[in-house]
Parts: sequence; structure tokens; C-alpha cells
Amino acid sequence: MRTLIFLWTILGSNALAQSITLDHPNTIYDVAISRMGDQVATAGKDSVVNIYTLNGNFVRNFTGFSHSLSKVIFTDADSKVVAGDYAGFIYMLDLKTGSMDALKVHNQAILDIHEILSANRYVTTGRDQVAKIWTSEWELIAKLAGHKGQVRKVTFNGERIITAADDSYMKVWNLSGQLIRSVETPHESAIWELAAGKDGYMVTGDQQGTVVVWNDIFEVISKWNAHDGAISGIVMLREYIITCAVDGHINIWELGGKLIKNIAAHEKYCTGISLSPNQSMLVSGGGDGKVKIWSMNQLLN
Repeated sequence: MRTLIFLWTILGSNALAQSITLDHPNTIYDVAISRMGDQVATAGKDSVVNIYTLNGNFVRNFTGFSHSLSKVIFTDADSKVVAGDYAGFIYMLDLKTGSMDALKVHNQAILDIHEILSANRYVTTGRDQVAKIWTSEWELIAKLAGHKGQVRKVTFNGERIITAADDSYMKVWNLSGQLIRSVETPHESAIWELAAGKDGYMVTGDQQGTVVVWNDIFEVISKWNAHDGAISGIVMLREYIITCAVDGHINIWELGGKLIKNIAAHEKYCTGISLSPNQSMLVSGGGDGKVKIWSMNQLLN
């Protein structure tokens, strides 16, 4: 099976769609948009990282990985990509030279990678029930232990590191790795997704499809059933929340839970979404082997 990338561009009031067949077979596990908003990275079951321009042109790929890839992010002013795999390795991929350096950082699968630019740090999470803080050179700063279950997500709210796990708890840490507080949540199943937005708002999503919105002091603002199945992606866009799930849909919500739009995005499950820095484009990946790049103007209007 080949991956189809669908690109949607608004020209006046008309939507122009084109599809390009690319050599990225099987399930897409993660997608990312560069900080400049001009490139897309994909990673998945086929153990390949592919880089494309936003208009669908192939830039390059990276192969030779021993395991399927779970995560991918752009870093170092978009000159590098960091990928994580299901064996606990991260790979630093140089987009200019094509070089690849590997480092074992977890005992089991890597579930999330987050870069804190303001502090020159990375944070990784894994199935081994811990998160880890790293320098920009991937030297270990601290091991964040205490969750009882896979640590699936990590984010940074501008001051603190926040992790979420299968135990339905969030934990708040400082940049040195000291635990500030544990937050019991109303989720009745594993927390699969976590996102931080402006004004201190945060959103969590769980395995049963429930979404919870939080304020900056971890009080629940709203809670609702957002999808028929596990939440697999959350991003915050101004006053909106965008979610995707294993039901294959992308939903756009107000903070209070009012549904703005429902999009049947993928024939199988949607594995993740990423928003461009200027918030004009959204990219999604799915179990149907498709990556879709969406214009936010199109989705919101």
C-alpha cells in the first residue's frame, strides 16, 4: 500500500485538491510540520522518515531503522528531525547531510518527544512508565518517575513540564525534574493526549473518547464525550480545540464543548495531528496510510 498525500489550498472561494502517491506504505504513526511551516515529516510502521514540502514534493527520506517509528519532530531551526521508535531509541537526523545518530533513551517504546526551546531541553516519555529531561545535546538531566502506567504525553505550559499517563493522572514538574504536584483527573481511562494553549488552558483526552479542559490552576472547566474511541491527537487553536481519534474523525470544538465541525478525515483511525506555527495549516496521519494537509480557513468556514 502506498501513502496518499492530499493537499487542500484555498484560492479565493474555491478549494483546489490534488493527490500525490508517495512511497510510504502502511500506517502513519506520527506527523509533524516544521517551524517555518514549509515542510512535513512522517514516520510510521514502515520504519521510514519521509520529508515533503507542503505542496507534496518529496525532499528526502531516512531508512535503516530496526523498528517501527512512533514519533517525529523538527528541531534545530528545522535543520534536523528527531524520531523515536518502539524499542526506546531516538534518532537525530540531519536534513542537510543525511547523517543519523542514535541513542537509547528508554527501556521500551518512546511515546512522546517534546522540545522546550526556551530552556534548551527535550523531554521524552515511554512505555517504561517514566519521562526524562535532556539537554539540547541529549545529556540526561532528570528521570521523572511516579506514574503507574505508560507515560503517553508531555507538554510545557511556559513554566512547568506536565506529563499524562495510563494511570489517569497528570503530574507537574519543574525544569530540574522536581515533582510539583500530582493532579487527579476525572478521566475513567488512560489519558492518551495532552495539549497546552494560551492563557494557561490545557486539554486532555482519554482512551474512551472523553475530553477535559483545564484552567491554569488545574480546575476542570468542561468535560464531554468527543469521539467514539480513543483520542489520538489534540491541538489548541485560539479559542478552538481540534481533536482526532481512532474513529477516523477530526472534530473542532469551542472550549465549552460545542461542536463546530466534524470531518471524516481517515478511512481507518487517525493517528495524530499537527498545527503549523502560523496556525494556517493542519496535517493529519492515519491508519489508512494517508497524510492529509488541511487549510484551517477551509476547516473553520
